[in-house]
Amino acid sequence: MKEYVRILLFSFVTSLLIFIGKNKVPLQFLIDQDIVSEEINMDLFQTWLFFTGIAVSGLWIPIQYAKLKNKTSAQFSIFNDLLAYNKENHFKHLKESIKERNSEFSTRIFKPEGGIIGWWNKQINKSVTLKLIHLEGISDTFHYRNLQFEVRKNEAEGLIGKAYAEEALCVDFDLTSNNYFMTKAQQSKLGNVRFCSAIPIYNNKQSKIIAILAVDSDSQMTFDEEKRKKWEEQMIYYAAFVDKHINI
Repeated sequence: MKEYVRILLFSFVTSLLIFIGKNKVPLQFLIDQDIVSEEINMDLFQTWLFFTGIAVSGLWIPIQYAKLKNKTSAQFSIFNDLLAYNKENHFKHLKESIKERNSEFSTRIFKPEGGIIGWWNKQINKSVTLKLIHLEGISDTFHYRNLQFEVRKNEAEGLIGKAYAEEALCVDFDLTSNNYFMTKAQQSKLGNVRFCSAIPIYNNKQSKIIAILAVDSDSQMTFDEEKRKKWEEQMIYYAAFVDKHINI
């Protein structure tokens, strides 16, 4: 924050120097108040002020901004590494607790489409499109560039759409047994995914779903009541963690 304040302060000072360098009124005021000697060469003094302002604004401020940007990027990189570390430990503990140590889980985030198109679809078409987004430290690599599911009045595509429509945590142990109104293209993109779990993430007022957190695996699993309870508890915990630390 201090760096931003310093850059803004210097931006104001350089703008003031340029203004005084092009306008005699402020300089004459300083002379009348005996702040600046009346013996100075006003034209030369203004020229120096003007070019000093240009030099500082054209060189110093961009350099400081670049340094600040690099520092911020480094901080974000460290933060993302911490998120990834926490995620790795969380799922390691989870796999041990449900005795699925050899299973691999992938994390996805789906976000309702916003903007004019999102508003139009929701208000006019009565539908919501949930689009896959990538969040550093949280999302795993997906082998396709995009994936989306649509939620309509009487139909929700995929387990992602179902979680959004029902506003609830959903779990399916074998996606091949139910296509959830998915298109052939969506099924093709999911590939060998068998297990999937999805949970809504709400805004601060708990009045609107802002994202769907999904965890999937190519392994088919069967949970007894105890394992299912542990899984659901950990999904709720991890969704709360993502909501707290990530600005979706």
